[in-house]
Amino acid sequence: MPPGSLPAVRLPSVLDSADLPLAERCAVRLDGDGFVLGDGIIAADEPDGPVQRAASVAADARRYGLVLGGWTAAWVHVATDRLRRPLDLQTDSDGGARTKLLPVRQVALSPRDVCELGGVAVTSPLRTALDLARLEVRLTDESRSAIAHLVGSTRVTWPQAVAAVAATPAAAGKVRAIARFRAFRDGETPG
Repeated sequence: MPPGSLPAVRLPSVLDSADLPLAERCAVRLDGDGFVLGDGIIAADEPDGPVQRAASVAADARRYGLVLGGWTAAWVHVATDRLRRPLDLQTDSDGGARTKLLPVRQVALSPRDVCELGGVAVTSPLRTALDLARLEVRLTDESRSAIAHLVGSTRVTWPQAVAAVAATPAAAGKVRAIARFRAFRDGETPG
């Protein structure tokens, strides 16, 4: 480095209010150096992948020790292009973090149900697919596509996915999820 010059500063790939004030983030976007992703601005030369998506919505989850789940996790895992609001924030039923400032679902999570992406805990692709299959009253084309993408992104076959769901503890919608996973396994359209 030449004498008197300053070292180059590399900003995080996803900018939020902790990195730059709103006006400067807007300037980054307007200058074409970044684009909106989730709750942040992502550098124009960064890929739009799971790590960047997770980092763009991580602030509240990280602050309160929560897990991104459901449709939020499906968006993080690039199984859908639509980020739904409010975010699906979860806490473990064994006494994890709680807050009254945000809507949080209390769920039972095992260590294999959670992975870390972009500095935040996110339900794994298989757990996310299971949650969508359990909790969606009626599967739409978007939800069927998301479930298929999530299971397809793992090293799990449909017969193994059916067995994994059957082995989970009793939970609301478990029978519905098993039936839907079996329909995927058998090449049928789950409803």
